Amino acid sequence: MKKALLCIAVLLILLVPVVFADEAEFTIENEYLRAHFRPDVEAATAAWVVAILGAVALLLLALKKWHHLPKKQRTFWFLATTLVKIAILLVVVYMLWSTYSYMFSGVSKTGLETCDASGCSLSVHWHAYLDSMTMCGKTVERPWEEGDLSGAHTHKDNRIHVHTLLAVDPQTHAILDTTDLTLGDFFNAIKWKFNTTCFKDACDCNGAPAQTHVRVNGNDASGDVRNVTWKDGDRITIDFS
Repeated sequence: MKKALLCIAVLLILLVPVVFADEAEFTIENEYLRAHFRPDVEAATAAWVVAILGAVALLLLALKKWHHLPKKQRTFWFLATTLVKIAILLVVVYMLWSTYSYMFSGVSKTGLETCDASGCSLSVHWHAYLDSMTMCGKTVERPWEEGDLSGAHTHKDNRIHVHTLLAVDPQTHAILDTTDLTLGDFFNAIKWKFNTTCFKDACDCNGAPAQTHVRVNGNDASGDVRNVTWKDGDRITIDFS
């Protein structure tokens, strides 16, 4: 029985840090980094509490079974295999909860914010849809596999892709520099002309002056089209006419 109680104590001690952890800490070259996870950690903590209580209940049932076993079968090996089963159960619960949290918490959209002595940065992997592009009344094929992967670029899915670090305010979490999220930066990356009076390789339509019109989520963009910024999930249309 003493061995059984010792096993329970070890199991609980190992899981306590996981239950009460509310943020992650990292060190890179001995420099302290703090990661701010946008999802609510209280729900994850509650899930761990439920999982641990379930694990303890399973262990108590196993001890009850062990108590009724013939003395020859009451071995430490029986308790050890039971602990392994409980550990597997906790790993499965953790994986399922992690998947659920990632899918429904919005981390993929909000990104992961980290802070160090120099300030805070938001790590993002965002996409905007290029729904359509027309030039002088004709459809323009959207660029595929253009742009360096370190900045704005495209793949074969008609979307603008960007995965980068954005400087953010540590208090408000507002993005301080949106340059990487401007249409001007994107078209620079794919080497297309893009301003109010030029688009791709044209600066007129059959000799007549033309202008670039941008709509984001169905709304006309105002001001310099190069400074139009986008966020994850936006839908963009461009018409040069």
